[in-house]
Amino acid sequence: MSDFDAWLAARFRDGGAFTALIVLIEIGESTVEPVASTFAHVIGDEIGWREVAALLDASGKTWDGVAFYAAALEGGGALTNDDARRVLHQLEEQILVDRARINAGHFFDRQGRRMQLEAITRPS
Repeated sequence: MSDFDAWLAARFRDGGAFTALIVLIEIGESTVEPVASTFAHVIGDEIGWREVAALLDASGKTWDGVAFYAAALEGGGALTNDDARRVLHQLEEQILVDRARINAGHFFDRQGRRMQLEAITRPS
């Protein structure tokens, strides 16, 4: 079981249906760049990392990592499509201003292992 599979199962068990805001990330030696984003309504936890990665690969975008942000209505349940687009757009803008915002989501590498961004410290 991948870290992604464990996260998805726990998130769905604890909160039910939600909207996953998804940001594909390209990772360089000292850079991280968002390359594409989308959203998906999650109504179960039957999908696994292999299937998710295959769907992300089908986008045709080059990606090294992916960040998922769970968004739900106040009383539970997935967002409307219009709300999902609006919230995703706000998230995209926040990431462009501050890459550390990626850590506010659930960040995974191509194998579905959890990752976290760390600041680069350069020698003085």
